[in-house]
Amino acid sequence: MPERVPGFEALPWPRRLRARGLAWLQQRLGATPGVADARAAIPPAWLGRARRLTAPLRLGPSAGAELPLDSVFAETDSLARPLPCAVSILLPVYGSVELVRRCARSIVAYTPPCVELVIVDDASPANGAAELAQLVASLPNARLYRNPRNLGFPATVNRAFGLSKGELVVLLNSDAVVTPGWLTRLCAVHDRSSVGLVGPVSNDTGDVATIEASYRSVPELLELCARIEDQPERDVEKLSLFCALVSRAAFESVGGLDLGYGRGFFDDDDLCRALKTRGLRVVLARSAFVHHSAGGSFRRLDPQVYFAQFEVSRARFERKWRAPWRPALP
Repeated sequence: MPERVPGFEALPWPRRLRARGLAWLQQRLGATPGVADARAAIPPAWLGRARRLTAPLRLGPSAGAELPLDSVFAETDSLARPLPCAVSILLPVYGSVELVRRCARSIVAYTPPCVELVIVDDASPANGAAELAQLVASLPNARLYRNPRNLGFPATVNRAFGLSKGELVVLLNSDAVVTPGWLTRLCAVHDRSSVGLVGPVSNDTGDVATIEASYRSVPELLELCARIEDQPERDVEKLSLFCALVSRAAFESVGGLDLGYGRGFFDDDDLCRALKTRGLRVVLARSAFVHHSAGGSFRRLDPQVYFAQFEVSRARFERKWRAPWRPALP
């Protein structure tokens, strides 16, 4: 029996019906071979409408856009440039140590060693705690903390932020893989006038940061990165927090992530909206690419819990900002 999501039963019946219907679809379509690739045969206008109606239903990343967990990252500093100030990477963790290991390997390979790495384990099952501690001990300039109980993504990010020291902070999911030049390019875009939040393009974010990407190995991924390195940035309404850079001052000015969203969902929409109300821009750095194995933690939830939590958080977002939510689709 799925866990109860606080506030779900108080939602209007159409919202509850929608959540249950999408959960049913996710269980049947999400695991069906070939469904994800069938998107290519659907006219773009129809696909866009279907995505708007069924968000956040996901059929998985497009073919060829996944990396093996044992990926080997060739260390390189050919794209390294001096960072404008101290930078901290905040890495909230729950579950798979292997995903964290792959993410950490890419950080070591493609990020200046002076960058602080703050890892907060959100009370993952204890059987992986020793392995995670051993991994973090092998990383340069990294510190590990563990929540006493599962607090959810927003609270874990806020705790990591409070433990960090950087003037700039990067919110990074443990199911991400960074690439050469990613951080210096994000920092360069952040230096533009009135930029509050900046994020990279990716293979699968479920929003405007998603680009066409097909690769099966690190060399193919690096080839893709080289092809987009001259793309100009552009302003957007919202970016996912799977990888996002923000200044300490800007993050503090909005009070961090809103803990009212519980375990997560809509904390990214909320942060972007809060920064914009302060006259700050949300910018997509189209020259930086970060791989995303979408939903390393959330996708392990029971679909009924997943979609129920989505609708509860959506209702909170709409009450807070007094406006209907619209998905920012690719």
